[in-house]
Parts: sequence; C-alpha cells; structure tokens
Amino acid sequence: HETTRLCLESLISISKLSLPLDLMDVGCGSGILSLSASLLGIENVIGVDNDADCIKVSRDNLNANNISAGVTFENLPLENLSGSEPVDVVLANIQADILMANACVLHKLVRNEGYLVLSGILSKELKAVEEHFLRILNEDSRLSETTTRNMGEWSLLQIKISGET
Repeated sequence: HETTRLCLESLISISKLSLPLDLMDVGCGSGILSLSASLLGIENVIGVDNDADCIKVSRDNLNANNISAGVTFENLPLENLSGSEPVDVVLANIQADILMANACVLHKLVRNEGYLVLSGILSKELKAVEEHFLRILNEDSRLSETTTRNMGEWSLLQIKISGET
C-alpha cells in the first residue's frame, strides 16, 4: 500500500542518518514496518496495537522471518502509551482522525532530536494534520521541522522534534 511504502522510504532515510536508534510502531497491524525497521538496523523496535489479532499476526510474521532479537509486540491501546519511555522514532500509519485525536500522546513518545513519522493520511487531509501537530508541539514548547511526501491519494508527514524552546 502507498502508506506503507511512504513509511518505508522515511525509515530508510532516517536509518541512514544515525544508528543505533529505537522505534515504536503505533498501530503495527501485521508488523511489516516493525520488521522492516529491524532489518534496516534499528536495534530496539516495539510494535503496539489495540487489536490482539494484529499482535498475533505480527508475532507470527516475526517468527516466519527468523528475526529473533530486538523486536517485541504488545497489545496496548494508543491512549495507554502516555507513560511510555520516549524513543528516537515513533511511526504511526493510522487514519488522520486517530492521529489528530492522539497528537499529545504521540509527540511525547518522541525523544528530543527524534522523529515522528505519520501516515495513513489522505492527501486532502495533510494540511489539517500538519497544522494540528504543529499547534500541539508549539503549545508544549517543542521545536520541529516538517517534511511531507505524497503518493497517489496518500500522504506522509515526518516531523523532526528538535527539543524545547
């Protein structure tokens, strides 16, 4: 799917910038992005999803691909991630309305100098999603730099969070 491809392209770019990194794949689905992150050299990957079937499929894919170290999957709702330890990269390939509703949780999962990679966004929704996240980041006094990409009717928003003002 276009959103998966956009996320993979973003992960490839980020992994070339600096390793080691750790990553959280929010709404991991089948685990393909988590597994790809591991294969790109990202050492600690956690995939989370609120659907227990997705976690089972992700674990099955992990085993089928003989990836044994550094990747874990947990059945957790997005709202329960607010107390999680921040990571270098947060990847969320889920619908725009869910991304926007959880903007406060998502950006706080990212360490300073880290990346928030958002997809599952229709191109016609991109501007609203970007403005919403920038407003939330500004309210929390976090500086950011955004990059956007489109593929077909889908978009990706990548935010580099540079820290507090």
